[in-house]
Amino acid sequence: MAAANEKATYTVTRKFKLGESVYGYVGTIALGSEYKTGGNSLVSVSEGRYELPEKIDFMFINPTAGWTLEYTEGKVKVFGGAAAEKVVAKEAGSGVSLTAVAAAQFYCVGR
Repeated sequence: MAAANEKATYTVTRKFKLGESVYGYVGTIALGSEYKTGGNSLVSVSEGRYELPEKIDFMFINPTAGWTLEYTEGKVKVFGGAAAEKVVAKEAGSGVSLTAVAAAQFYCVGR
């Protein structure tokens, strides 16, 4: 799954009902080739079977290749890096290349 420049693309591989109007989602996120400070926009891969919900209540993204990922307000923020010290991770700077970072698995709950 290739990601566009300054975008994070997602593919939902599984959707399941948790409650009356609440669903769980499992899938992968591929980061764009460059990082934009403040986060890369999260967009769907066109051939994906499912879409993420309009309202996301919770999303956890597994760390990958030394990077910690966080979903906030429609964007994926990237912290740390392979060379990061074991302290509070700082956000990646604008223009950092993320092409070598593998797709990360995510878990999401929304309506």
